[in-house]
Amino acid sequence: LAMLHESSRDPRHLESAKRVADFLIDRVFPTATWQDVELFFSCSEKRPGWRDALTGIPPQSTFPLAWTADLMRLIYLATRGDRYLEHGRAALDLLLLFQQAWDAPFIGFATTGGFGVMNTDAEWSDARQAQFGTLLMDWYDVTGEPELFHRGVAALRSSFALMHLNEHRAIAPGNNPPMGPDDRGAMPENYGHAGRDAKIQGNVLPDWGAGSAASSAALAQARWGDLYLDVDRGRAFGIDGCRVVGAEVGPDRADLDLETLPRGLRAPAMAVKASGI
Repeated sequence: LAMLHESSRDPRHLESAKRVADFLIDRVFPTATWQDVELFFSCSEKRPGWRDALTGIPPQSTFPLAWTADLMRLIYLATRGDRYLEHGRAALDLLLLFQQAWDAPFIGFATTGGFGVMNTDAEWSDARQAQFGTLLMDWYDVTGEPELFHRGVAALRSSFALMHLNEHRAIAPGNNPPMGPDDRGAMPENYGHAGRDAKIQGNVLPDWGAGSAASSAALAQARWGDLYLDVDRGRAFGIDGCRVVGAEVGPDRADLDLETLPRGLRAPAMAVKASGI
């Protein structure tokens, strides 16, 4: 409804979206019941109403948090109401508790940037992280917090880490057993689903995994490019194939120190200076 209002400008659509947001603020935020169907009726089955016996914390899933953060963002942009900005940022903070902000040494792939599924399951780097990447970058546009953009880029990159490619053996050895040419580019839904440091069985359909990674990367490229210069805020961010080491960004000139993606499996990274962009 909020997205529909962006294109229709019909106030009825915005009013309906606000009613949903107000329900979430009044009824869901106070109880922390971030729940969807998968939480109860998928591989971590439990009865509705279940809570952890020790802590009293309810089961929580990451998609409801992401949907809420995006809804609040869109309504804030349409209304400039602080109520929606504050609650959207709060939902995003809860979602970020599920992001893998470091490379865990005890599991067989480079984990940085990926997202888990829920607080009652074992998956690492689930395919949903592709959608979360662009969500975080959208929230940077609203708040100007650089960490959100960096986290979004990390989520986009992690969306490709489990893809079956020979060049990924170095970053995901546990996920890349010997495979035939038919498996090239395929991707499992996530890693360690059974609670063990092991690749999950099989691959999923292209839309969930390889397809979601590619489509989110394409959306990010169309919106922010491979190297994003935020001139208004004086910042620069490397997205695809590069990393900004240092930057001085002004209204009519940008001086950047970049580290670019190495060419070939064993080639070193290249340092590049770009001036007068």
